[in-house]
Amino acid sequence: MKKAQRQALTQSKRVIVKLGTSSILHSKSRPQGEVLLPLARQIGQLQKQGLEIVLVSSGAVGMGRMTPAGCRIEPKHLSSKQALAALGQVELMNMWSRLFELMGIGVAQVLLTRQELSRRERYLNARNTLSTLLNAGILPVVNENDSVATEEIRFGDNDILSATVGSLVEADLVVNLTRARGLMDLSQGTDEAVVISDVQQVDSELFALVAPEISAGGTGGMASKLHAAREAARYGASTVIASSEEPDILLKILDGQEVGTLFWPADHPLRGRKRWLASSTMVSGTLVIDEGAVKALRSKGSSLLEVGLARIEGDFGIGDIVSITGPDGVELGRGLTDKSSTELRTRAGRKSGMVVHRNNLFLRD
Repeated sequence: MKKAQRQALTQSKRVIVKLGTSSILHSKSRPQGEVLLPLARQIGQLQKQGLEIVLVSSGAVGMGRMTPAGCRIEPKHLSSKQALAALGQVELMNMWSRLFELMGIGVAQVLLTRQELSRRERYLNARNTLSTLLNAGILPVVNENDSVATEEIRFGDNDILSATVGSLVEADLVVNLTRARGLMDLSQGTDEAVVISDVQQVDSELFALVAPEISAGGTGGMASKLHAAREAARYGASTVIASSEEPDILLKILDGQEVGTLFWPADHPLRGRKRWLASSTMVSGTLVIDEGAVKALRSKGSSLLEVGLARIEGDFGIGDIVSITGPDGVELGRGLTDKSSTELRTRAGRKSGMVVHRNNLFLRD
């Protein structure tokens, strides 16, 4: 079965390649040409083989620090980091443009925030834009729009962004390149950590193997990569975490070789509207429901009715995305509301009204 999962990677048609800041920049914010040029060559080779590649690239804030103007900005506050991102994003795209020009590949910049993807029409528009670029043989270079993103609308890190973009374009594979050789197992009692080759499902035991800290120079760590792998699996994509410094790493992965850590896709991935609801979109409010409603949603596949509401939090309109939680506060899923928060509060005590139709409802496992 493990060999079959690796072999399935050779049939990938659309691939997300994510590079973190530590793989792109040296400690002094200078680009690591010895890493980036070979990766660019591999992407060019894969494109010639007919694969469609989307590059998710970190590094804007780091690149901003190396500019003359950036040297005078201390990244202590959000506004300072946004200014550095605005400076560095130009340099980052110039770097990628020069590298891929050597391969005869055109690049396009795509900057996203969660806000862009929280409305269905914007989500579809972003998907159409990326698909048009891919069909034209252009390499989209995606990054979070750090120069305008606030804490409320940020993805948090580009690990999550790569999984979201994978869902957006219905990718077969997300390759998350980092300085580590993969997910390491330190519990075997040996002096050297062993790379875990395959992961069928990301669970709490797996998170216990990693530390929650962020990576040097970036905003993500291995825990963040596990979250992203779990999200990608939900949408039907495999994920491989591997070292950006290993020679021909992308070619090896797409050849089915056992490198890095492979996370298997879900057996029954989400599709269509539920896929969008499950992605990293913003919520406008929260519906807290009672135990009876939890049971009805879980075991009967029912819609959410007013009778099941215990509490309404936040202000939202008709068609907004809301979080749905049980009495314990744990999120059960998300849905599109049929009524606004104002209407629901006005109708308090009524029993029959529809709040979220089951076709517009996504429930977590």
